[in-house]
Amino acid sequence: MREKLGTAMRVLLFMAACMIPIHTAARAAQSPEIELLWKQHFTFGPADVRAAVDESGAVFVGDDDGIVARLDARTGDELWRFDAGARVRSAPVLWRDLVIFGDGGGAVTALKKNDGKLVWSNETGGEILGRASASGEVVHVNSTDGYLYALYGWDGNIIWRYNLQQPAGTRPAMGGGMVVCAGDRGRAAGLAPGERRVAWEYISGSSPLTSPLIVNGSIVFAADRGAIYGLNLTQGTYMWKYMAGAPIAHELAAHGDVIYFTTTKGEVAAFDTSAQKELWRVAPAQGANRKPGGTPAVVQNWLLAPFDQAELFALDLDTGQTMWTFREQVLAPGAFAGLSTGGDWIAAPNDNGYLYLFRIQGGAAPAALAAVQPGEKTNLPDTSETNGNSQKQSGQDPETISPEIRALLDEAKQAFLAGDYEQAAMAYKKIIEKEPDNKKAHYNMAVALEHVGGERYATPIVLPEAAEHYERALEIDPEFLPARINLGILYSKLQQNNRAADILKQALAVRDDKNVRYNLAVILEKLKRFAEAREQWEAYLALEDDETLKNKIRSHLKNLEGDAPPGEN
Repeated sequence: MREKLGTAMRVLLFMAACMIPIHTAARAAQSPEIELLWKQHFTFGPADVRAAVDESGAVFVGDDDGIVARLDARTGDELWRFDAGARVRSAPVLWRDLVIFGDGGGAVTALKKNDGKLVWSNETGGEILGRASASGEVVHVNSTDGYLYALYGWDGNIIWRYNLQQPAGTRPAMGGGMVVCAGDRGRAAGLAPGERRVAWEYISGSSPLTSPLIVNGSIVFAADRGAIYGLNLTQGTYMWKYMAGAPIAHELAAHGDVIYFTTTKGEVAAFDTSAQKELWRVAPAQGANRKPGGTPAVVQNWLLAPFDQAELFALDLDTGQTMWTFREQVLAPGAFAGLSTGGDWIAAPNDNGYLYLFRIQGGAAPAALAAVQPGEKTNLPDTSETNGNSQKQSGQDPETISPEIRALLDEAKQAFLAGDYEQAAMAYKKIIEKEPDNKKAHYNMAVALEHVGGERYATPIVLPEAAEHYERALEIDPEFLPARINLGILYSKLQQNNRAADILKQALAVRDDKNVRYNLAVILEKLKRFAEAREQWEAYLALEDDETLKNKIRSHLKNLEGDAPPGEN
């Protein structure tokens, strides 16, 4: 088995209890508008299974035994399984044709959706407890080592990491050109990856925090004591604080400008972040001491609120009225601990080790999966070209790595994770002396050098030498895209913008990547080549999904008519 490593605006304060009366929603008839296709007990692991479902009904699960599996949407039968070797504490993330998950040993791993084959795996310095987030070409994940990691989705190479200075078991949020993370001791931060800078940092005074959400152009998160905060997304300035009247039981959900949450009093509530007022609050479950079982989820016009005793309430998003309920009629049923929705599908794991797959009435039929051999098991190799900065599975037989090189790789990994970048660089240098054509050693050497001078996000000072190693990696493999992207950005830092632009254009010949387009547009503006910059911004818009950021770029483009320099925006 592989070894495991691991932020001023006016204050608006609302007290829910004195503004909106709490009421108990009328119970709907037991005729849910969903149908249960199957429930499956996991023979390959204990309870506490985590699941993700896509729009086709394909279900992916992970559990405390470290098993990640794909289940047939029609029958619940296992189609493939993968042994991660450490517990999988959060639901997998589905990105393009990959399934991406973190585990208790600190690894972030990507498998092929279709057959579960290993694509890449990279390591952090702590456990991965929250779900990863994927946008464009980049995957972000928090680790209990206190860092937020950014990795390329296609090969798992680490692009950068940010020291949040506290463990984080939450999921990062991405949008508006920002990445936001929140920690377990009340600290939050906003990063601007396109500009390679820390935009803001915020300390709430409460701990822990929920995963942040980007809502109505602001960042929203809650503290476990019942305070919900709204901050300006790009500056991190305080906008509002709302007291929920009771501790927040689970993560927040959002739909449009409205956030939804549950409290330890058994309440479900809706808060409008634009009007900054509570819309409704209900207690849907009858009986004393009934508690929410997991995070609510939005599907169609309903808010799904799971409660203990395997009861699932569908509440009207606008009024909170109970539309229908589902309750499992078994002795001592477990709560639905984690919902996943996709298209017409709802995957609901419960505390008794069962996974339920529901289909909304009238939804699409489950699709058959073509040519996947069930029961085929895939394992990580015992040893690979692994280090604390970057790893890409190379296909090299582990037996061909000498004990000396293996020891140096481990030394570099440990030094990088400890923040000793000079020591990491020295270890990579020794590897390069013995294997001068090792492209990954050159790449990792360059990234380590970019970090020398501090372990905060984007504070490199040793740049010319780093550039040499990126260039050497590209001599060995001209299509090594991470090295080409990093080299282009590095030359911009060195004020060699013409050279930086040429390198990023070469990167586009390898892959049409929105991050390359963004950085190339910025560099072309520095060179006053505004017509070319406009072309890159327009190409970037075609690749970007975030409407807030797209509107910002469109506004910027109005100042780039012809060869006119941009104005203030």
